[in-house]
Amino acid sequence: MRRTAISWPSPAMVIALLALALSIVGTGYAANRLPARSVGSRELKTNAVVRSKIKPRAVSSRAIAPNAVNGSKVNNNSLTGDDINEATLVPVSRGDSGPDATHASAAAALDAVSYRSSSITIPTGGLSTKGSVDCPVGQRIVGGGVRLDDPANTNVVDSYPAGTTTWEVNAVNVDPGSSHGATVYAICLPATKAT
Repeated sequence: MRRTAISWPSPAMVIALLALALSIVGTGYAANRLPARSVGSRELKTNAVVRSKIKPRAVSSRAIAPNAVNGSKVNNNSLTGDDINEATLVPVSRGDSGPDATHASAAAALDAVSYRSSSITIPTGGLSTKGSVDCPVGQRIVGGGVRLDDPANTNVVDSYPAGTTTWEVNAVNVDPGSSHGATVYAICLPATKAT
């Protein structure tokens, strides 16, 4: 009976196969056995974490790190009111002088505009008749005017602010047969002290 010679792998091949087996087992072990919180910024490749991979905030008793994702990490105008902590916003006060403060003061003043009116009767005879309307307490006159019921027979002589709280009108009736009416108007705003 003839014997067949068995050829054994070379020592280099044995070492290569052993290294391959250890690398496969070692990778699987490392992937399944990493300790908690052991991966940091040093282990992450550049651009490895994208927006879709950032986990939403979870409700837990553990405090969230401040500024973990700050303004430099989000696109401009991408946050909504629900994303903002209003307590961190700087309030606009009347003492500020920026455009937002000016707008806020103007808007607050416009919310308090009041319109007042008063009816007057202009008798016959061609004599000037005075009418006026006053602002509410705490408000100042900023404008006014008059509406004539019969502009063909009555004329406005003058219309002006009288002091700081009253609008006055002088009108004349040229109709010899009857008197006519008019309405005096005032526009008032809250009085504020200059700062």
